[in-house]
Amino acid sequence: TLEDDKKQEQLLGQMIVEASRDELGVAVLRQHPRVAFGMQQDINLWLREKSPNWHLGVLIALHLQQNWGGKLNLVATAMDDAEKARMHEFLGKLNDIARLPALSEFHVIMGGFHDALAAAPKADVNIFGLGEKPSFDFMRGATDWTNTSCLFVKDSGMESALV
Repeated sequence: TLEDDKKQEQLLGQMIVEASRDELGVAVLRQHPRVAFGMQQDINLWLREKSPNWHLGVLIALHLQQNWGGKLNLVATAMDDAEKARMHEFLGKLNDIARLPALSEFHVIMGGFHDALAAAPKADVNIFGLGEKPSFDFMRGATDWTNTSCLFVKDSGMESALV
């Protein structure tokens, strides 16, 4: 878990590097201090078309959706109409090949990523990919901007969301 205390950042960063080196997946939770997991129903899974780092996020989102009986939102951003159409197609294909629930909803939000955080559907948890060099300030901020707990995940390279 990522806490307010910045002293743990170095240790957490080191753990992420070592996990990647050892081909282990990583999940870092930033729990919202008041809301926690809300009603435990809706999940926003944030995806980027070119990122190879989506299998673990999909698997965790699917597991939460099945346990909570809620709705899974696949969320992406786009800067123009052509990119928006491409992202809708990507989300649709991903939904099919990963055999996600039929009631999953696709949300492609126009604009930059930070603007999209505010415009995203309301959820009880937001799941994001975790980059090579995580921004702990962003991770803390995302919880405030979305008013939810946020889970940041990084694939090991071994998991597969494709059935």
